[in-house]
Amino acid sequence: MDPDQPIDASKPESLRPTRWQFFRNLSSCAKSLILLSIAGVALLIIIAVVAFLYLPRHVPMVLLQQGTYQGVMMFRSDFNTAVEGFMGIPYAHSPLGELRFARPRPVFNSNETFKASKYGPSCPGTSLTNSSESDSSSEDCLTVNVFRPALEINEPLPVGVYFHGGGFSRGAARNHDTASMVSWAEPFIGVSFNYRLGALGFLNSEMMHEQKVLNLGLHDQVMLLDWVQQNIAAFGGDPEQVTVFGNSAGAHSIGHHLYNNKTVFHRAIMESGGPFSRALHPYNSTLNEKQFQTFMSEVNCTDIKCLRKANITNILNASDTVFSRWGPSLRWAWQPVIDGELVPGRPLENTPRNVTILTGFNTNEGSVFVPRNLSTSTEFDNFFNTLLPQLNRSTLNTTGATAPTINETVAEIYPEKEYVEWRKVGKQFRRLEAAYGQYAYSCAVRQNAAIFDNVYLYHWAVNRTVLGGASHGDQVSYEVMSNDVRRISSTQRQLARLFHGYITSFIVHGDPNGGYDDDDRPNWSQVSDRNKTMIIGLGNNERAGGSSKGVVAQLVHDTWAIDECEYWSVQSRNYED
Repeated sequence: MDPDQPIDASKPESLRPTRWQFFRNLSSCAKSLILLSIAGVALLIIIAVVAFLYLPRHVPMVLLQQGTYQGVMMFRSDFNTAVEGFMGIPYAHSPLGELRFARPRPVFNSNETFKASKYGPSCPGTSLTNSSESDSSSEDCLTVNVFRPALEINEPLPVGVYFHGGGFSRGAARNHDTASMVSWAEPFIGVSFNYRLGALGFLNSEMMHEQKVLNLGLHDQVMLLDWVQQNIAAFGGDPEQVTVFGNSAGAHSIGHHLYNNKTVFHRAIMESGGPFSRALHPYNSTLNEKQFQTFMSEVNCTDIKCLRKANITNILNASDTVFSRWGPSLRWAWQPVIDGELVPGRPLENTPRNVTILTGFNTNEGSVFVPRNLSTSTEFDNFFNTLLPQLNRSTLNTTGATAPTINETVAEIYPEKEYVEWRKVGKQFRRLEAAYGQYAYSCAVRQNAAIFDNVYLYHWAVNRTVLGGASHGDQVSYEVMSNDVRRISSTQRQLARLFHGYITSFIVHGDPNGGYDDDDRPNWSQVSDRNKTMIIGLGNNERAGGSSKGVVAQLVHDTWAIDECEYWSVQSRNYED
């Protein structure tokens, strides 16, 4: 049968020639050509699969004085663009042996090649019951991570250096998805790093002062910023455009570095923190000496030589014991202290460097820190008497201040009748979380904003839970464009794009309004313009199970907690022992 002959549609289907019959009727040469073509296509597919799975792909490389580092190409399904990551690079010598409880030392030069494809271990700190941090922690933890867009860049990029939070007792660089943040932004270089925590980073006392080893965690941060100045150009970054940014303890750290001349950076973002946050004590305060002596007793040591030889498990157990005994929200252990060097004195008595600041607070900063079971006014009073024993009525009445609120107690500033608790917690919870959150975070941020000349101020108001409200650290997921929030709703995606856009525009341009193509983003003027504050997500309760979308962002004259913050601002001079 002629294969080119048209099929007669009038014949029954059973009598029509099939494709197999066509093939059988072909010449041997034609059959061979068809089979070879099929085999060739199959071979190409196999080669492509093998190449994808097994052959080397593009490996980003960077040459530093301390060695050559092989990074990794990163492209997750929730990324916008690919990112080149260099992770786990040492920025200081391992703080082991004689370098435990010592200032950090620079890394040795090397001609070797090292892999930098995964995060280094986190610095050991207070154990978290629901975290895997402790499983991957090590004293040898002083590493840095660098993320850059996988693009052809013809000029040095601005740099954003992230300081992680965690109360100076826990946390790690890996907890901040800096790679995702870079993926969704205008091109910039993202940096994150670990620093020593707990007793290993902040064992402060008279004895440690004599050894010149106070505030070691802050000294790690100084070393990291020096490393950035020396090495970031090799990654395509501009050492003359470095923005430091951080949340909570990360913001506290940045606040302290604003008052010393040991570090080089050009702009700062402080989220829920700063130099005025919580009580700042001298290194030899009664509180620090009590905590130090308890620690030494637990480790069974009397001098620093013994500490450097002590078993690390004993060190960490003692650190946890002290932290737990003084309570995470009462008299925090392992905090930076006034050392006359990195923390030269009380912020009110010193002059900070003049850089542009972006800072802000969340409505319910205290909800994750205070006990939920307090039910009486006496328990409320006892909480603050323990937290701030200096703030008793006799002390307040001798301040000489004329403002009527200043001579009142904490209980009078936060009258019980204005904080009615309707949820299934202690009747003092709402009152306590408001007072503590404003003392430790919100009002400290307002105080920061009043000190500096060029400040952009935000108020984060997106409710995440019914009990916690807009709680401490909630905004970080939006900052990094986390898919966990973007997938919730179109409004949550809009909130993420907006906050991420403001933050990254500030890193890239020094202005939250610069360069980001989003017509829905309100223009943000500085707080000096009639106390203007960008309120983000006011009335939104989608994550808390509600249906209200609220207002994504609005720039307003914000008077929230102004009177309470006036009280805490004046009393900040009485926090120290």
